[in-house]
Amino acid sequence: MKTCIRCEVEKKDTCFEISSTTKTKTYRKRVCYDCRKEIRKVEKSLQKMHGKTKPLGTPCDCCGRTDVLLCLDHCHITGKLRGYLCQTCNVSIGGLGDTLAGVKMAEKYLMECEFK
Repeated sequence: MKTCIRCEVEKKDTCFEISSTTKTKTYRKRVCYDCRKEIRKVEKSLQKMHGKTKPLGTPCDCCGRTDVLLCLDHCHITGKLRGYLCQTCNVSIGGLGDTLAGVKMAEKYLMECEFK
């Protein structure tokens, strides 16, 4: 059993997409199929309204890079457009949980390591 981070309902593991597998373990996404389906609808709607990417030369809303294509960034819970990010920023923020709390924990960690 696993709890979806979006709807917070505990469901069978088979209700979650497989993200990767190894010889000994299967890893599944943290959002259930039902919620993922809703998220995809929101993503398609946002892409229709705002475009899927921005042209090369447009600055990333996070780091300012202009030498890479940008992708649409949105909140997976509310569905609201946040901006356009380069792949590095998008994956990094997502890896930190897509939350300010996750970013602050990473900042705290780096601050502590800097003075060791």
